[in-house]
Amino acid sequence: MVCRDFNREFAGADAARRAEQAARDSALSQTRAKEKAAHERYERDLRWVKKTGKKTRVHLAKVKPVPAVYSVDAGFEKLAESDRRITRAETALLLATALRANPKQPSALERAARRADATDASR
Repeated sequence: MVCRDFNREFAGADAARRAEQAARDSALSQTRAKEKAAHERYERDLRWVKKTGKKTRVHLAKVKPVPAVYSVDAGFEKLAESDRRITRAETALLLATALRANPKQPSALERAARRADATDASR
């Protein structure tokens, strides 16, 4: 995985593991929230059917697990703090990982730019 390699190279193995675990935990909590909402909807519909006395089946919606979205933020943070120069291959890797896989999500470069703007504004 590109994100894991990038984080491991620039932030270290522990930071890479923490970033992966955070992504998995976030995906799991989102999946659980969807499951809870589906169960609440099922209970509400079941109460309505019992209340009205209609002969209707009530189904519990299937919830697909939310995929984990891994980021390269840990590597970006360490790279920004250091005075290390990166090679052409590392730059290509950085740009490839910064590309947006999901158009609804900001790219890694956009997130880094926002953090930089926020720190500049706070000074």
